[in-house]
Amino acid sequence: RIAAAAAEDQAAAEDQAEAAARVIAGGGHDGRRYDLAAPDTIGWDELAALAGPGIAYRPVTDPDFHATAVAGGFPPHVADQLVELYRAFRSGWAGAPTTDLASLLGRAPATAREAVERAVATWSWS
Repeated sequence: RIAAAAAEDQAAAEDQAEAAARVIAGGGHDGRRYDLAAPDTIGWDELAALAGPGIAYRPVTDPDFHATAVAGGFPPHVADQLVELYRAFRSGWAGAPTTDLASLLGRAPATAREAVERAVATWSWS
């Protein structure tokens, strides 16, 4: 089983794809589980700063997020699920870097910051 990274431990898609290909093409992986996360974590404030000038992370309360999601068209039960997911993120559920990616690649993968910088470089601002 291969699990991709979440926001806080964002890994470069290229590194994840290479590692997945190595697992598929290689032997000895039956029954193994790999978390393809970056070797480090990145916080929400830093993510926002990397997204571009004038972008800041502003936490909102769960009730405010829920109300905004419903007002934006999400069914209430889906908004409930999103609130639970974001609670898990805030509690550190996704902020657990692993060495799985480096082990599968046989080299150091991109850091979380490098992965985000690469992604942002592909965005169109016009």
